[in-house]
Amino acid sequence: LDNLRDRGITTFATTHYSDLKLYAHNTPGVRNASVEFDVETLSPTYELSIGLPGRSNALTIARRLGVNPVIVEQAEATVRPDTLQADKLLDDIRRAKQDALEIAERARARERQGQLLEADLRHQLAQIEQARRAVIGETRDLMQAELEEARKEIEQLRRQARSTPFGATAGAHEEFLTRAEKELSRRKDAVESVNQRVVVPGNAEEQVAGPIEIGDLVWVASLQASGEVLAVYDASGEADVQLGNFRLKLPIKRLELRQKAVKEAPAAAVKIQSSGPGPSPGMELDLRGERVEEGLDRLERYLNDAYRVRLPFIRIIHGHGTGAMKSAVRDVLKRHPLVGSMRAGEGNEGGDGVTMVKLVSS
Repeated sequence: LDNLRDRGITTFATTHYSDLKLYAHNTPGVRNASVEFDVETLSPTYELSIGLPGRSNALTIARRLGVNPVIVEQAEATVRPDTLQADKLLDDIRRAKQDALEIAERARARERQGQLLEADLRHQLAQIEQARRAVIGETRDLMQAELEEARKEIEQLRRQARSTPFGATAGAHEEFLTRAEKELSRRKDAVESVNQRVVVPGNAEEQVAGPIEIGDLVWVASLQASGEVLAVYDASGEADVQLGNFRLKLPIKRLELRQKAVKEAPAAAVKIQSSGPGPSPGMELDLRGERVEEGLDRLERYLNDAYRVRLPFIRIIHGHGTGAMKSAVRDVLKRHPLVGSMRAGEGNEGGDGVTMVKLVSS
């Protein structure tokens, strides 16, 4: 074998001798190899193992073929102990190798499953992001339409006020219209805020400088989705981000700040102060804590007073409670001749504990 190796001749040699297996292990340019053998079926598996020598299965095969056990045992007794130990070591190595292969295959399977889940998550987030932008766009368009309608109504009321003889009522109208225009401006700013909350992917120039804080809008490039920061963990350098229906903990370094948290100022109450006859009843009526019958009496008087001074919009506060006052108030408003339209309050108006009313024009 040394001669063949020195001459550079590729040689395949088969052997059962342990000394030759050791020779192959210790000699440069020589390697062990073996073909696996299934002792249960007494047939080779044709699986080639490079680097591992095979073990002799002669005695195992003899026993399975029915050779007299006494003869097999006598043969085993003549085998050198170091050979038996080497065979046992080879068996242990093969089992360890097989276990390692199975572990590696399971790891690859988990990796493939993770890639599929990530792809599915990306797809879902993309759909959610598309739907979110569509909803925000529709909301923005609706708010802009309502603002335009309110602006036209305010301008019409201002023209009516100018044609009214000057007096306490005309002055009250002028003050109301001024305050209403301020409220209209505030709502216009709210529409702009909605526009800003539509976060779209873009270049690095679109990023906003500053630390990431709760309420900020961020872009997650790896998932191609935008979301809102719910929590920040400085110790671990991570943050909880709401991406559609998913709440994910992500490294802060993977988040691109696109919009700082919008801090909404509370809406100021709009009231009309006037002197002389015909005072304004104010822009809102608070019925919380009242009995239903007493509350409905106050509501009737308030509607008449508000219509008398030509208030276009009013706010009825009934709260939630048992729901009796809310139901009674809305039943009255639905059929009242002075009410043009009504709706439940939005989040910044008091929610369902408030009913917003638009009175008919006089």
